[in-house]
Amino acid sequence: MRITYKPQPTFLLRWNPEISSCKESDWIRMCKQFPYAETNWSIYDYQLADKYDQCYMMRVDSRHPGIVMKGQFQSFPYSGKDWAGSSKPRHYCDLYISVIVDANTEPYIPLERLQETIPEVDWMHGHSGEKLSNEVSLKLDALFREWMSEHRDFIQEFFKRQDAVIDPKAEDRIINLDMFRKHCEDLKFDMTDDNVTHDSANIYCTLDYENNCVKLGLYIMPGDLLHVICHNPCRVKCDINNGESYMHDFRVHFHPGDMLHVVANGIEIWCDTLEFANIEDYPFDGVPICI
Repeated sequence: MRITYKPQPTFLLRWNPEISSCKESDWIRMCKQFPYAETNWSIYDYQLADKYDQCYMMRVDSRHPGIVMKGQFQSFPYSGKDWAGSSKPRHYCDLYISVIVDANTEPYIPLERLQETIPEVDWMHGHSGEKLSNEVSLKLDALFREWMSEHRDFIQEFFKRQDAVIDPKAEDRIINLDMFRKHCEDLKFDMTDDNVTHDSANIYCTLDYENNCVKLGLYIMPGDLLHVICHNPCRVKCDINNGESYMHDFRVHFHPGDMLHVVANGIEIWCDTLEFANIEDYPFDGVPICI
């Protein structure tokens, strides 16, 4: 029996900072804000695109042409106004960024290497959001892995950025942040240690209409409780089956819309400010989670 590998559907995005609505300064900001940067991009082959498809960003200007980002589509394609200001319809996907670099100061895959390795692609010309063939996708994935291996030290330092539980840009919007730091310290955890973010669970979530807030009870492994109050929420999103909590993640992002984005084990809350407090009256011996 012959087993063949079918690559993940892959799209090539294109970016020219000289004409794009995403300027060089915007890109540098996203690099600095990783992993909390949020953006979308226009998709030419939107009818072929699906949520979670893979994408690469090709910078197509004259200064630093090459691959400067790898990620996934974080949404299904949706229509929107043309980024260039014309009346023509455009379709976009939200992006989840896996790797992003500033080509002015950081390593990237240059155009010459792309042309040498995968000459069948016209890297500098074409629409943004074109679907690549399976053959090209395999070659580009292999080239990207090779590039990561060659720049192992840079990649290791890069991925340290995504370990932060609290987005540094969100800190001045958080009340009693030192209390959270103290909890991490008491549990022998560093705030940037992934154990903090992934070994946690929600024990309750309530909407307080009178005080205009959402209240979360957070259980941090191996045995600490923390009250999380999200003040002035504008959106709450839940993804929980049968009301049960489950272990996954706790992070606080600073959203580009000038608000905090709290991600807590299947619950997402967009709010104005965040407050930490001790839980004094938790009545149960255990924690209602399934492992």
